[in-house]
Amino acid sequence: MKRIGMGLVGAGFVGPHHLDAVRRLGYVDVVAIAGSSEAFARKKADALHVPKAYGSVEALLDDPDIQVVHNATPNYLHFPVNMAVI
Repeated sequence: MKRIGMGLVGAGFVGPHHLDAVRRLGYVDVVAIAGSSEAFARKKADALHVPKAYGSVEALLDDPDIQVVHNATPNYLHFPVNMAVI
C-alpha cells in the first residue's frame, strides 16, 4: 500500500491521541505538526517524534510531503482550518 504523508493541525489536548490512532494504521507517516506558534509546534513535534513543525496552517500546507491534513483543533477553529486545506 502506498504511504501517505500526514500533517496534524492542533497538537494540544486531543492531537496526540489522534496521532497514536493514525500511526496504528501502518501506512501513514506523520510528517509535520502545525501549532499556534512555531515554538509550541516544535516542542510538541519533538515530544511526539514528528520531524517537522510549523507555526501556521499555511506553512504546513506548503509542505509537499503532506497529502492529508488531520484537524485536531478546538471545534471553533475547524471551519477556518478546513477552508484553508480545501
